[in-house]
Amino acid sequence: FNTFKIFKNKTISVIFGDLFCSPCDRPRVIESLRGIEVVDVAAGGAHSACVTAAGDLYTWGKGRYGRLGHSDSEDQLKPKLVEALQGHRVVDVACGSGDAQTLCLTDDDTVWSWGDGDYGKLGRGGSDGCKVPMKIDSLTGLGVVKVECGSQFSVALTKSGAVYTWGKGDYHRLGHGSDDHVRRPRQVQGLQGKKVIAIATGSLHCVCCTEDGEVYTWGDNDEGQLGDGTTNAIQRPRLVAALQGKKVNRVACGSAHTLAWSTSKPASAGKLPAQVPMEYNHLQEIPIIALRNRLLLLHHISELFCPCIPMFDLEGSLDETGLGPSVGFDTLRGILISQGK
Repeated sequence: FNTFKIFKNKTISVIFGDLFCSPCDRPRVIESLRGIEVVDVAAGGAHSACVTAAGDLYTWGKGRYGRLGHSDSEDQLKPKLVEALQGHRVVDVACGSGDAQTLCLTDDDTVWSWGDGDYGKLGRGGSDGCKVPMKIDSLTGLGVVKVECGSQFSVALTKSGAVYTWGKGDYHRLGHGSDDHVRRPRQVQGLQGKKVIAIATGSLHCVCCTEDGEVYTWGDNDEGQLGDGTTNAIQRPRLVAALQGKKVNRVACGSAHTLAWSTSKPASAGKLPAQVPMEYNHLQEIPIIALRNRLLLLHHISELFCPCIPMFDLEGSLDETGLGPSVGFDTLRGILISQGK
């Protein structure tokens, strides 16, 4: 498993794990992680982290406030093992969105946090920061399965489906019905009775979905990221009506946009066609791998040809022989795969 880096501007180039600060415009393998099986990655505003199959945690990027967990504030241009977590098996990690905190989860049901502590986002009751991972005692034994970091706040999801939030409270990003800062993990009461199975954070908003396929959002909404058709902030989790019946089981956030999708197969998936396609007789003796390669080739040809379509006369006029019309675009539409798909 190779780990790659990509970014848009030079100012954050140091977070992507090589010895240089020059920008790159395409994925590049992080050489220092080559040969190490990486199973999870996370990126914050100015630092990155990854978890290996062995349960080790590596961090790199900007080190200010101790966000990297190496007991100092030094920047790291290459992934560096977080030695303070040796002896613990890390299973999840999250990096602050534009902020300097980091959270991780170990397989002994312990949540750890470190970095900047403003607004209580490290979850230990004060605003003190720390430069090495420290336990959030109030979450121990709750069965946390996922941690997330937004801008100046943090989130945890338990296996029972409960959601806990803490940190800065303005814009109602915590979902508790007020804009008060919360310095220890507090359960989101608006989701009581719902078993949440996935959660994600943007800079100032949250989204989650339940085992019933419902989607709930709360927090800042100035770009319409909460999906309710308005730009008004939402104080507590609210059902996204437009997604009812969609059976969503995955969610994700950008800084101010939201995604929701389903990985469940539709009811018709895997069923045989009602009639044997006429092409079957021509294809039944061809190995599956050969059919796959042919399909890939057709996709490639389409991607090359589709941009050239505007240069052809596809209006249905007679061809140069005068014997019949040239092929129209509607005819081609059914056999070409548009580049935009």
